Amino acid sequence: MSGSLMNHITIRTPEECYCAICGVPFEHFLFQNRLQIAGEQPPLVINGRVCGYSPKVLSKRAALWLGKVHILGYANDEGIPILSGQGRLTTPGFIKLEHSDPRNHSMPFTLSYTCYQYMEDSVTVYPFHWPCYEIFASYIFPNVDDPTSLMDIEEVDSVFASLSNEEHSLQLETGAERRYGRP
Repeated sequence: MSGSLMNHITIRTPEECYCAICGVPFEHFLFQNRLQIAGEQPPLVINGRVCGYSPKVLSKRAALWLGKVHILGYANDEGIPILSGQGRLTTPGFIKLEHSDPRNHSMPFTLSYTCYQYMEDSVTVYPFHWPCYEIFASYIFPNVDDPTSLMDIEEVDSVFASLSNEEHSLQLETGAERRYGRP
């Protein structure tokens, strides 16, 4: 498929969208600047909580992968497993797949995609971070060189569908919901 055909793929997502595996949002995180770390400038406070990572603890470069999105799903009518290459959230509510990732060239461009939400004439897909998928696959297939190649996308889609809150994430009880009320 040519890059121009890929422009027809629309992946709709809620404004708040979380990784189906780890529950972390797909966004670039806030970092404190050197003046905030030195105490010369007040920190960013949101809802009474100090926000922003210290670059001494977590570098911006080390956190870049958190903004990279992949999607998986299963197009039942066509019998096609969906596993994208790399993409990113663009404007709120949309994921853009990167043309430079060859795995995106095999995405069926005649289908419409929606994250977490069930819509008529649309394939429900689940966004995730690739490192989270690798960890998930390694847990299911330990002691294998490439466990991601053994994953059954139709089965993973079925499990995710049974756990979806049909909004912006999977409905998983991790303990975080008691602390913060969110995934």
